[in-house]
Amino acid sequence: MRGDTMTAAAKKTACTLACFAVLFILIISGRAYGTEETAAVYPDENGRFYLFDSQTDSFSVKCISGSGERVTEAHESVYAQELIFSDNEVYAVCIFDGSAAVFDPFAAGDQMLIADGVSPKRGCVALCGGRLYITDSRDDGVIRIYDDVTEGFESITAGGSVNALFVYDGRLYALLADGVLSVDSGEKTLCPVPSVPFVGNGGIYCDSGGRVFGFSGEKGFEELCRTGYAGTVYCHGALYALDGKSLLSFGMDGKQTGIHKALPEGAQLLSSSGERLAVYCGGELIIIDKGDFDPVDEQQSVGGEEPSQSSTAIISGLSSGRYEISGGYIFGVEEGTTIAALKRELVYSGELVFKDYKGKTVTAGRTGTGTELQHYPDGSLGGSYTIVITGDLTGEGNINTSDLRAMAKHLTGEKQLGEAARYAGDVNGDGLIDIRDLCILHRSYYS
Repeated sequence: MRGDTMTAAAKKTACTLACFAVLFILIISGRAYGTEETAAVYPDENGRFYLFDSQTDSFSVKCISGSGERVTEAHESVYAQELIFSDNEVYAVCIFDGSAAVFDPFAAGDQMLIADGVSPKRGCVALCGGRLYITDSRDDGVIRIYDDVTEGFESITAGGSVNALFVYDGRLYALLADGVLSVDSGEKTLCPVPSVPFVGNGGIYCDSGGRVFGFSGEKGFEELCRTGYAGTVYCHGALYALDGKSLLSFGMDGKQTGIHKALPEGAQLLSSSGERLAVYCGGELIIIDKGDFDPVDEQQSVGGEEPSQSSTAIISGLSSGRYEISGGYIFGVEEGTTIAALKRELVYSGELVFKDYKGKTVTAGRTGTGTELQHYPDGSLGGSYTIVITGDLTGEGNINTSDLRAMAKHLTGEKQLGEAARYAGDVNGDGLIDIRDLCILHRSYYS
């Protein structure tokens, strides 16, 4: 007995309706990662950054040079969904009256290209080779191609939902659930795929779950490492991520190499352009000197303090023949696994300390997503790992209606999931959190 006051049939009907309601919201909004409009930082390939602030009826863009100086800015009285780049120029993707428009906000005069009857899916608009490509959120398995938007469009079928369009080496690619499609040739490459949204710099791509990929037109994406931090970026041979008030640096193996503690209060977003690294803070962009990092001693924790829940393990020394231990996370732990059962599957020396998702030290009971395992191989902290249980988004160690509600709120933008919960929410393992995961989770709970 689950102790709910509703009957099983009533719960099943209510949750089914909730699934369809979420699906409807996602389709009409064309977004899978929130509906609230906030500031964002977009980099180009020439060391410049663009501060983008979109509201319901207007947007602004500020162009910042690689030295941190404001070059120019633009304001428009129309809703803009995102910025895209082509031939070193920036364009705003706007939506109004059932149509989409793409234009350069810094160009003088009316140079707006309007595509009627389309609701672009976020991240699925691109300019490449003088052509405009749009995936409609209501039909995301088709890519529309515009040579001249006043004379209709061609279209190609992608063979699956298009989750992103991106340009690499002058060619356009579509990100699918199980690989990438070369839009020019129509050839599909099966490969691991990053979660969306993801950012790229110099052919290295970092996704929303802290995974790092290399890309080539022949092999598609290849996972290189995991830092365990959302918002990781690549810049000139190294990886960087924010951890509260500190900025961390990593090698290309995902191991932490340095820490930068001199960030101002309120640092929020990290971005990289070419060899430039910048942090968005208090409405302004601060350029970071990559030489201002203190090295991390491999025998000590970050800054001499205990790593936070999301920190990458500093010392190797914990292994398992059953679970995947990577990037400061332990993957593959089953629902209902107790602390005692988990310890039997681990190979380690010294002592293990467990803290539940609320930060309380526990010695027995079930583990859950967000449970932190601290490894003390010789009396001092050697590494900190976060447990991920697929489907357990709220940390209780089992799958219940609170997990369904948490995923629905994430998909509609009401409340975003934390890093560990985002891993747990990728129920079907395709690197995304979408309506498919919600429906699978629903079936799993009521089966």
